[in-house]
Amino acid sequence: MNKNRLKLLAKIFIAVVLLYYLVDYVNYEEIIIALKKSDKQLIILVFLLSFLNIYLQFIKWKVVCNSLIGVFDDNKIWLSLFYGFSGGIATPIRIGEYVGRKLPFENTTLMKVSIATMIEKFASLFLVLIIGGIGGAIFLSKYYTIALAIPILLSITGFVIAILALSKGVKFLRIFLNQLRNKFPFFQNLFMELKYAKELGKESLRKLLTFSLLFYFVYILQYALLVLAFNNGGDFFSAIWAGTIVMFAKSFLSFISFADLGIRESASVFVLSKIGLSKAVGFNSAIFLFLFNLLIPSIIGLFLLIKKDK
Repeated sequence: MNKNRLKLLAKIFIAVVLLYYLVDYVNYEEIIIALKKSDKQLIILVFLLSFLNIYLQFIKWKVVCNSLIGVFDDNKIWLSLFYGFSGGIATPIRIGEYVGRKLPFENTTLMKVSIATMIEKFASLFLVLIIGGIGGAIFLSKYYTIALAIPILLSITGFVIAILALSKGVKFLRIFLNQLRNKFPFFQNLFMELKYAKELGKESLRKLLTFSLLFYFVYILQYALLVLAFNNGGDFFSAIWAGTIVMFAKSFLSFISFADLGIRESASVFVLSKIGLSKAVGFNSAIFLFLFNLLIPSIIGLFLLIKKDK
């Protein structure tokens, strides 16, 4: 058995263990009661918002495909997105998403598609780090101590400074990157491929950041509405705040388990229980978010892949 399969099995095992522990910790009966008493109309609204969620991901990917890959066929871009969903859910660190997105683009290298995907993902990750990091720092300072929040705030500050330095071409960074390129052949090839990223003009970058912000807001809104649905009401802004922290945790700990399962749910249970809501509300909200935004699109992508191979 190769290393990739072992890693995948390990992630699935961790996900199953985490979910089993959570169900046992939360109490299975509480989960069922929360489901039965939930506001079904709000859950349907969240499901409908998942279509907007996917459409915004399509628009983001389209901006990058048009600017960097030279693909303008919307059908291919849609297929690429859904192939990526199904490829990413079943592979370590969602690496299969890059391969999946490449499939409809016959005349483009995997490296270029991977770099384009990373750029598209980075725009959203930037927002997650800034907004979620600040939300997490406030959470830690309120419920624990400000000393725990300081490392997060310092990390955010360092990250922003590094991004600004890279964008302005600061001298010491150029020297460091040139040394890497000269010492390691891999970086020489990588930097050659990365040069084409400059083709993402200011207008395209502005669009990418705008749609990334909208995508982020829709995701957080979905989570908040699910919290209200399973709690039968509550403070909307507290649910939004919790959503920023859950997405932050999911984004930076996703490498631990299969399809982020267990990570998102653990963070949701932990945060919501701290702000006074039941653990069952936290568990159900996170599971339904996974179902609507990842599992269903992945199944559609798998169906399209099977149809393609026939």
